[in-house]
Amino acid sequence: MKLARILKWGIKFLSPSDSAHIDAEVLLNFIIKQPRSFILAHPEIEIAWWRCCYYFYLIWRKKQGVPIAYLIGKREFYGREFLVNKNVLIPRPETETLIEQVIGTIRANSSIDTIIDIGTGSGCIAITLALEFPDLKILASDISKAALKTAEKNCKLHKVQKQIRLLQGNLFEPFFPNEIKNSIIIANLPYLLPNEYSSELKYEPQLALISGENGLEHYKQLLEQIGESKIKPRAIFLEIHPPTLNELKQLIVNIFPNSALEITNDLSNRPRVLRLEIK
Repeated sequence: MKLARILKWGIKFLSPSDSAHIDAEVLLNFIIKQPRSFILAHPEIEIAWWRCCYYFYLIWRKKQGVPIAYLIGKREFYGREFLVNKNVLIPRPETETLIEQVIGTIRANSSIDTIIDIGTGSGCIAITLALEFPDLKILASDISKAALKTAEKNCKLHKVQKQIRLLQGNLFEPFFPNEIKNSIIIANLPYLLPNEYSSELKYEPQLALISGENGLEHYKQLLEQIGESKIKPRAIFLEIHPPTLNELKQLIVNIFPNSALEITNDLSNRPRVLRLEIK
């Protein structure tokens, strides 16, 4: 079957989705291992039957709602590609706002020498910061063994496995025995309410999305753990869920009465990053 014909079929099958054309194109690029320009320049090239069958299968899976990132096994984040699978959350553009805020803080404070990434998942936050700051030590934790295996693969892919130490455990527990100075803590934890778990998210790990009845269970536990530990970070950065921002602020005040908060909006002008300084 010719490239132009198979692409036309893929678009038609995925319609009426608004992203039918781009989704069909991305999957075809993945199948033939060529860029988009190749399809445009060579529409008459014949594709091997087994590639066609694989393409039909991926298109069918996409029609069922499986995210493109899981089908092709990767996702771009902060200009770099990361391996993803069903064991980790797909990196979101909103999280790049978190990255920008952390980068700004580190550049403004040369005494920071350690980054602690809680709930690392695919490792995209820890690895991005490792590549931006190759002299810093980075510790990244996750409760999921499967997620840490994915993070390990991404560390090797980006050649930062010597800079990042991966730890398994619940939130801040792996760091309790330590006394780490001049650090910052970053957390992009589950924050959805149970009724926000829609069919569009069913293929992503529920463990990485929902946080109790009020969407704040994970952050409450993390902040309490930090308060009980020997580690006193220079700053804590949390990716937040706009609908629960006020409740999160009150939670922080209850745990850290003498603290300073700063909120940063994402590109959609929604509150996305909370910067916390414990005094």
